[in-house]
Amino acid sequence: MKKAIKELLADRRSLKEAAVVTVLVPLVRFVMHLLGWGHGTFDWWEAILGALLTGVLYWIFVHQRIVALPRRGRHAPLN
Repeated sequence: MKKAIKELLADRRSLKEAAVVTVLVPLVRFVMHLLGWGHGTFDWWEAILGALLTGVLYWIFVHQRIVALPRRGRHAPLN
């Protein structure tokens, strides 16, 4: 378990992408609310919790995709 967590934290690319997604989620919700395209009332705590959850899920799934990609061996053709 510790090895998996260390590997997840070592993946800086997916961590940076997740941080961008975490910032963009409440920003998009706020802009949609300002434009009148949002639904219901706008609550900051919902936007922040939703952004954190979205960022974490994005980070985990992107990291799994990067780790699961097949790696080319030294003798594999480069088609």
